[in-house]
Amino acid sequence: MALSQHCPNGYSLLAGIGADKCYRFRGNPTTFPAAEDICSEQGTLVSIGNAFVNFALQDFIASIVNNGTNFWIGLQNEGSGWAWLDGAPNNYVNWGRAQPGIDTCVSMDSMTAKWFTTECSTALPFLCEAESTAC
Repeated sequence: MALSQHCPNGYSLLAGIGADKCYRFRGNPTTFPAAEDICSEQGTLVSIGNAFVNFALQDFIASIVNNGTNFWIGLQNEGSGWAWLDGAPNNYVNWGRAQPGIDTCVSMDSMTAKWFTTECSTALPFLCEAESTAC
């Protein structure tokens, strides 16, 4: 009998990405530090390891919001370079034109899937990621 994967309440598995991660879009705009705190209750702000995941997440967000909006992802410049909050390797980036800029937090454009440095005190929606569990 095959095990099925279960997500924390409010989170969803995304078809094709893999069964080990669950995602939850939070539409209530907040700052990067506050988004990080909210996501830490069950996971972290999302990390994006490759183009396939980047565009799958863009599709997921497009199914929720019907207009182009930027939302927080879990990439931040910690002084020594860009790093994912969950410690995942930083092997993939999808910077928008003239990016990265001078700000230290990163948002993703839901229409283009491009990433932009954004002032951390800006209030934006955000995408949380959590581990799924076998049941």
